[in-house]
Amino acid sequence: GYGIEPTLIQRIEALDGVIFEADAPVVCVACDDDKQPANPAQPVVDTRIAYMLNTMLRSVVEEGSGRRIAREMNRSDLMGKTGTTNGPAELWFTGFNRDVATSVFIGLDTPEPLGESEQGATVAVPIWIDFMQQALAGRPERTMGRPDGLVDRLIDRDTGQFARPGQSNTMFELFLADSTNTNNSESPQPRRSRDEDDSLSTEILF
Repeated sequence: GYGIEPTLIQRIEALDGVIFEADAPVVCVACDDDKQPANPAQPVVDTRIAYMLNTMLRSVVEEGSGRRIAREMNRSDLMGKTGTTNGPAELWFTGFNRDVATSVFIGLDTPEPLGESEQGATVAVPIWIDFMQQALAGRPERTMGRPDGLVDRLIDRDTGQFARPGQSNTMFELFLADSTNTNNSESPQPRRSRDEDDSLSTEILF
């Protein structure tokens, strides 16, 4: 997205002509360098970071607590995150594509447990699907294109460190091309193994 300050006064005209015209920033995502507006709007976050976050939230839908979305909606442009907390007394799912963002929150005015087995994936996600199926009906898929400046590196699924050649139980992960962490000698910080996380719910893992 782009950061644009609201313009309260766009133009002032007098009898003898224009005496003021706002120079509001203009968003032009597809403009070539030689066709950029005079006052281009500035992105609020590095597009590479935005893409990496999109892929992380897409994994929730593909292999995490939002898998039901992938099964029932069969779209490649949906991402999001479930949440379960306090008992559980509060459940939610926030999901989006490039055009529509929707949050579903389940809870009582006076917090009370909603049931031991209830999660955002079991309560909020089905409601979100019902709404988004209608909201996105007939709309084409819109995914974010991969920007330059990213590299794929093979990492160990259990530790999060860079994998050795021929190692099993690995996956590709994105890194900034100019990050020192793309050097094998400077692997990412290890994370808890899956065995250590067995007691955690799917939503905590994804």
